[in-house]
Amino acid sequence: MLIKQRYYCPRCGSGNIQKYSVIYENGVINHEFSSQINGYVEHEDYSRSPIKGTSNTKGISMTNLASSVAPPKKSEYSPPIGCILFGALIIHSKFKIFHHLATEMIVIAIILIVIGIIGVIGTYSINNNEYPKQLYRWRRSYYCHRCGNRFIIDY
Repeated sequence: MLIKQRYYCPRCGSGNIQKYSVIYENGVINHEFSSQINGYVEHEDYSRSPIKGTSNTKGISMTNLASSVAPPKKSEYSPPIGCILFGALIIHSKFKIFHHLATEMIVIAIILIVIGIIGVIGTYSINNNEYPKQLYRWRRSYYCHRCGNRFIIDY
């Protein structure tokens, strides 16, 4: 029984298209290697000492195409939280350790804290408003292996 394909590339008409998610899944490879070393080291006095060792390596490799169609990532909270913590550390240092810190340092600390709070709010907003839209588009994105066209199919 022959199955008729529903989707084609809008540029060249080829049926040789693939979803981004499939390309990404097939193009990401997790590596895990383990090796053991057994042997001897010879010294200047011709004596030998045994050596043993184990090496474990983990990693990820990815094709160029897979990396170009990677899913969108959520925004990180660490930079704005870092600003808040650094500002709090400056204020803590002023009152607990360095009483002689200038008032300008307190102003800088407050600015850092405010920037951090705005950053946390912005990151939260992006992750809850923009990220779902980006993920929705990514899940419907296709790549044509014939002409290289990238397009979205709405079901």
